[in-house]
Amino acid sequence: MAPASCLPGPKTYEAQYRKDGRTRRVSIGRHGKITVAEERKLAKELVGQVARGVNPAEEIAQHRRASTVAALCERFFDTHIKEHAVSRLPKGNIAGLVTFSRIQPSAASK
Repeated sequence: MAPASCLPGPKTYEAQYRKDGRTRRVSIGRHGKITVAEERKLAKELVGQVARGVNPAEEIAQHRRASTVAALCERFFDTHIKEHAVSRLPKGNIAGLVTFSRIQPSAASK
C-alpha cells in the first residue's frame, strides 16, 4: 500500500474496507514512522478483524466519544457534591466546593 495522499505534507497509510454497506477508512500510521512491511502487517490484521465481524472504525469513534476527565468531574460535582455535600457544610461555607471546582480543570489537563 502507498501513502494515502499525493498532497504536500505528512503521508499516512490507511486501510479501506466495507462494513454494513459503507466504505470505511482507518489510519494505520505515518510514512517514515512505520515501514511498508509494518504497514502491510497491520493492514492484514485489520482486514482479519473485519472478517471476524469487528468494525475498527466504529471502535475508534466510540473511543473518541467517551467521557473526558473534565466531563466526569463535572458530572460528579453536579450529581454528588451539590446534592450531598452542601447540606453538610456549615451555612455559607462553600470553600470545599470552590476548591473542587479549582482542582477539576487542572486534573483534567494532566
